[in-house]
Amino acid sequence: MASRHEREHGPNWPRGTAIVRCFSATAPAPASPETLFPQIKLRIIDGVDQSNFSFIARVPTNEVVVSFQDSSGSNLVADGFVSASITLGITNYTTQSRTDPSGRASLRLWEGIWRLTAGLAPQDSNGVIGIPARTITVTGTTQTVSWMVQSPTSHLRGRVMDDLGAPISNAWVIADHFVAGGDGRVGSWSGDSGSETEEAETTTGMDGVFEFTLFAGSWNLTAFLPHAGYAYSHTSLRNLTVLEGQDRTNVQLIVPRLTAQISGSVKDTSGHPMERFLVGGSTKIGDQAFQTSGLTDDQGQFWMPAFEADWSVFAEFQVVDRSNCPISSYWQIVPARTVTVNGTNVSVEFVVEPLKITARLEGRIVDRAGAPVSMLYVSATNSEGTSRSSALSGSAGVFAFEAFAGAWSISAGNFQDANGVFLGPKVSIAVEDGVDQTDLLLVAQRSTARITGAITDNDARGLAGLFLFASAEVEGTNYSSGGVTDASGHFEIDVLDGHWQVGVYDWRLNGLGFASVPAQSVTVLGANETIQFVAQRIHGDGRVPTLAWPIRLGDGTLQLKVSSQTARSYRVEASPNLLDWMAISTNVTASGSFILTEQRLANTHSRFYRVVLVP
Repeated sequence: MASRHEREHGPNWPRGTAIVRCFSATAPAPASPETLFPQIKLRIIDGVDQSNFSFIARVPTNEVVVSFQDSSGSNLVADGFVSASITLGITNYTTQSRTDPSGRASLRLWEGIWRLTAGLAPQDSNGVIGIPARTITVTGTTQTVSWMVQSPTSHLRGRVMDDLGAPISNAWVIADHFVAGGDGRVGSWSGDSGSETEEAETTTGMDGVFEFTLFAGSWNLTAFLPHAGYAYSHTSLRNLTVLEGQDRTNVQLIVPRLTAQISGSVKDTSGHPMERFLVGGSTKIGDQAFQTSGLTDDQGQFWMPAFEADWSVFAEFQVVDRSNCPISSYWQIVPARTVTVNGTNVSVEFVVEPLKITARLEGRIVDRAGAPVSMLYVSATNSEGTSRSSALSGSAGVFAFEAFAGAWSISAGNFQDANGVFLGPKVSIAVEDGVDQTDLLLVAQRSTARITGAITDNDARGLAGLFLFASAEVEGTNYSSGGVTDASGHFEIDVLDGHWQVGVYDWRLNGLGFASVPAQSVTVLGANETIQFVAQRIHGDGRVPTLAWPIRLGDGTLQLKVSSQTARSYRVEASPNLLDWMAISTNVTASGSFILTEQRLANTHSRFYRVVLVP
């Protein structure tokens, strides 16, 4: 069992180990006025002593009184708290205050730019208040802040029932919604993701009814259905639109009667049972997604409830090994199989190929100056997706993975220290049986610029809470970054010199009723760059695909472009006679489209193509 020191501060790494840790000065409760004590984030590098740190406690000189207003401008009285934080160099200061009976909170701060976050509990236990984080500039000795919140004004009522209309009681129902806020930086050490999830939860009664009091926006509903043993199932309905002041009273989460089971076993090639494998199944009916799962027992047997449908069934297992790196996770992933449940139980037998470790991958993660980076997540995944491993880099930035023949990718996370934001690399490795690779070097690059901009609708209104991705190849190595839009639709992405592809993740954009937007190419050369995205409303059925006229390339290959307003999975089929169709590719219209290139076929006089939506 870990000691108290290890539980609170982590293990005692050898002197000189390069780690990142947040150090905080602590002291007895200060006298009034409240003294704020610092928290300093340090990156320690091998052989580099740092002996001039000053932990400076500061006495606030300003009072900031925060009150909350709903969308009508009326004062909102609710129990909760307000937190304020500021960063000065590499030093963080944080304070917090509870709301008083009038709904106000008083914070003792000093002049500067502070980030405020809040959590308020509505009087309705099934309700939720949306409070996007905000930034304020503190000036003067006394200051008031009026915080506009998204107050719950609409009731969302519904029922969880089976396909015959019988209510399902004791189902746990969750409603969740993203609220934008923060600077949106992405990095394993930078902390704030820039977006927060507001959620409410309740349990259905004997009549299967649930009710929430929510604010306007796009919400996801998920109902969890308990079962005996290791099994469970849940259903979800995504992107329900709630309008301010308008109730929705007829939402139905229909769960077809669980009249059957998907059962079976997971064994290795020698017939030995594989215990505690997670076996899961998924299917979709209309706009509702359904999941079911179970764990294998000591005999390798599993079962999970199901109804009549085509299910995609998978199995996976995690092994944790702490012998080399601080944390190592090795996953054995069994490729998914499609099974059809039609009136009777279905049996699925999974055979897991043993992990045949035939090679070792070792290396170091360093920054551009050659300084090692420790305690950073590094992952390795094979191209078939049947095995993935993750580990924390150890002393001197060392990492190690066990692998087998095939194509692998190794990537490291982004991080932040006193010198800025660093982007972790991603490299491709060809692994041969019996050939170790022990001198791999991953170089994290410090961000030198930002790509900034905004995402708006056609009326120039900012769209909040949308996630962006950015990727580039620099000196033969791939780097990625990202961000999220704030309440006004603006974003910032940390990058370095190079040619970047910047896009908006479809799932959230489509969920708000907007069509996917194409990714943009941005060249960064020593300075910040600005781009804009304008999102259009989805017209009609956003799932209907468009197949552009094929383009014949110079080498004779054919290029097909499939477009759609929403990110969906489509199957491209070909036929010589419009009667006999054969699937040639399945892909997703990420960022609105995908391109398929087909090699020229000999002895083919005519060939027809069509696109089919994959359920």
